Amino acid sequence: MKASDFLDLYGEKVYREWCESEETKQVTALLLAFLEEGEEIIKARHIQSDRGAISVIREQNQKWNKLVSLMEKKYEKPILLRNGLYNFMRDKIKELPPLTG
Repeated sequence: MKASDFLDLYGEKVYREWCESEETKQVTALLLAFLEEGEEIIKARHIQSDRGAISVIREQNQKWNKLVSLMEKKYEKPILLRNGLYNFMRDKIKELPPLTG
């Protein structure tokens, strides 16, 4: 999916939750959707190396950042964190290299 597709599916729910409560169920659902899509990409490309998996994580993070920009533009508020997907993955996989440039 493109970032705009994620915006269509999750944007309004994430925004309402952000405005109305301290819960993160919708953001969690959005993050899981990104991770599931990443897993599908890895399977479809028959990736078996760490290097290949890291490239998919970076690719998904770029899409996440595009969604961050789209949501900021639409709702005029910083709702999601830039590089949030990559930082989440880095918390889980300590060997993941830091983002550069």
